[in-house]
Amino acid sequence: MSDEEIEDDKSFIDNSSLNLLIKVTSSLVVLLSILIISLWAVYQTADVTFGGPPSSLELWEDEYREMTGLDRVDGFEGSGVKICIVDTGIDISHPDLEDANVIGWNDFISGSDSPYDDEGHGTAMVGIIASKGGLNGVSPEADLLIAKAISDDGSGTDSTIADAVDWCVEGGADIISLSLGGSQGFGSGFFTTDQLEESVQEAIDSGVYVVAAAGNDG
Repeated sequence: MSDEEIEDDKSFIDNSSLNLLIKVTSSLVVLLSILIISLWAVYQTADVTFGGPPSSLELWEDEYREMTGLDRVDGFEGSGVKICIVDTGIDISHPDLEDANVIGWNDFISGSDSPYDDEGHGTAMVGIIASKGGLNGVSPEADLLIAKAISDDGSGTDSTIADAVDWCVEGGADIISLSLGGSQGFGSGFFTTDQLEESVQEAIDSGVYVVAAAGNDG
């Protein structure tokens, strides 16, 4: 076979392959267009609804409410209860916290006399407990002691948190909130040691309820 015939055959094969590719691509485009148009038509004519939580989750919630008696709790808004929140502080300018009963503040990080929160987590925790306004916390009438023991990067030291727990006890707290977690202890930036454990145990021994997070890592 001559070189010219080989070249002609190669050209024929290349053209055939290109034509096949064009046909396949065109077919896919047509099919995709039909699918999009069909879905659009269904969306326009059908009563489309988006499902909520699975029924099993709703059943678990009902069982939890029955077990705890949550639906029978009424009129308990925290009045007369003193809660000490050890966290990143509080933003008292938040509209849901402007009327919060903050009766004590101690900044173990920078010594500021004015309450603040340069990280945000503490404000969120205070909101869950005692916000008033757009959303109400579980104890909006509770008296709050706020101990800033966590810095703006979400880390803290064992000794700082221990000092904050001691301050809560000295301030007459009924409940201490330690919503802190991490793979290395109470927080990702420090380890728990005997000092913090002793402070927490002393608080418990004095009759204070200490509520601590189990951690964020399972």
